[in-house]
Amino acid sequence: MPVIHTYQQYRELPRVTLQVGDFLIKKVFAETCANAVEWGITAGQKLFAGDQTVKTGGLFSSEKFKIAYRRSHTSEHAAIAIATNDIAEAEGSGVIAARIEGRINERYCTYRCSNTALTNAAVLMAKGLSIPHHNIVLNQLKAGTTTGGKYSMLGALTSNFRSQTFNQGITEIYLTHIVDFVMRLRNDRPNMFCSEFAMTCYEAGAVATLRKTAFGTNPKGISTMHLGCS
Repeated sequence: MPVIHTYQQYRELPRVTLQVGDFLIKKVFAETCANAVEWGITAGQKLFAGDQTVKTGGLFSSEKFKIAYRRSHTSEHAAIAIATNDIAEAEGSGVIAARIEGRINERYCTYRCSNTALTNAAVLMAKGLSIPHHNIVLNQLKAGTTTGGKYSMLGALTSNFRSQTFNQGITEIYLTHIVDFVMRLRNDRPNMFCSEFAMTCYEAGAVATLRKTAFGTNPKGISTMHLGCS
């Protein structure tokens, strides 16, 4: 699948029915740009245009592979489908769950994982990190309230300057933190930006289920620009 750079390319894509676990990437084009924020994000990403190959490696394994990031400046937001009508995302009010009907006028590209175990694990992470799902579980178990989980504007602004490669120390600690929170072993959530959240769900889900990362990336270094193509 080519990088979706233009509105015409997007309009030629086939329509799909949303499924649980789908990785959604919001696309913004000159013809559809609705506000200054969308324009600013996509305009800023043009400064980093161009393909990039990053060497990565699986967690707790010796496998090594490469990911080619074919950067797309038209990618503006990312989310995970946690039900046929619900998505989880990091936005202005924090890491939340929302109805897809509220995004009816927005344009998304949908990416679907073929590994059922990984998909289920990613959805578990997405639900566990989002409000109100996790707080409901905690209240039922009388385990108290959570902290963190706000939108990380600083993280979003600096993501393109960070390494996209998994780090055996820092990234491993971060993903373990995520898994422990979802499994209710701790009550502090990291603050996240949208693409960090979406990528974290799959990377942490893979760590919890497969004992290695899904892509071998550092989610804090993955901006929406890196998620613009297959």
